[in-house]
Amino acid sequence: MHIPSWRNEHAEARKQFQIRKKKNKKLLKTEEKWLKFWDDDVGKMRWFNEVTGEMKYAVEAADEYVVIEDDAAEIRYEHKATGERLTEDPRFEVDEEALEKARKEQEEREAAELDKVRFALYFVKNLVDAYLQALEESQHAVAKILKKIAAEKDTVKLGAALHHAKEVFPQEAFNNNEELKYAHDVLEYMQELKGHAERDSEAAVNRKKDYLSTFQEKKAYHCQKCQHEVEGKHVKFCPHCNARLVF
Repeated sequence: MHIPSWRNEHAEARKQFQIRKKKNKKLLKTEEKWLKFWDDDVGKMRWFNEVTGEMKYAVEAADEYVVIEDDAAEIRYEHKATGERLTEDPRFEVDEEALEKARKEQEEREAAELDKVRFALYFVKNLVDAYLQALEESQHAVAKILKKIAAEKDTVKLGAALHHAKEVFPQEAFNNNEELKYAHDVLEYMQELKGHAERDSEAAVNRKKDYLSTFQEKKAYHCQKCQHEVEGKHVKFCPHCNARLVF
């Protein structure tokens, strides 16, 4: 199934920028909470973070770097003297075991979020498929499926699932994941359909109200006693026999 995409790259870039800013604010605040002390047992400087509880051994040049946020809202590690900026934190010794553990935990988090997106996508995609099928059948079929689309709630769930996935996946991994890109395209297409369906639904309700109003205006009322036609429900007494009118 081909899903057209109307993604506005500039708007998406601004959105991602704000997401990074939000993450960075928390990270930079955490950076202020490192305590440093000398470990006599191993002869190294140990850093302990009061917020995260992390404890790491620092390399000799650790204090030569400062954590900054660049103009693109990316975290960088800048050398105080040279101004060189690195993307990976150079201040600590590499703990291969901890890295592997962190990698597996990240993979598990990403897999869990991806499953949530797939689950929400299943229901939204079914409605999109039904709509595309209805286009090949009749206007009646289209109207019927649009009525369902106007009332559905799965679009909100898919949007929430994608939002949570963005919080978990690294930005580049999120942008390059074909399943997530496809889910985003389906979501935007469905949002377009839903907006169209809701406008149609509102127009139908208004047409019905107009029809009922016109019908009431044109409806003939008669005296129950003499059957004389009267102007409308606002008349209290029959102008012909003076009987009290009850409608």
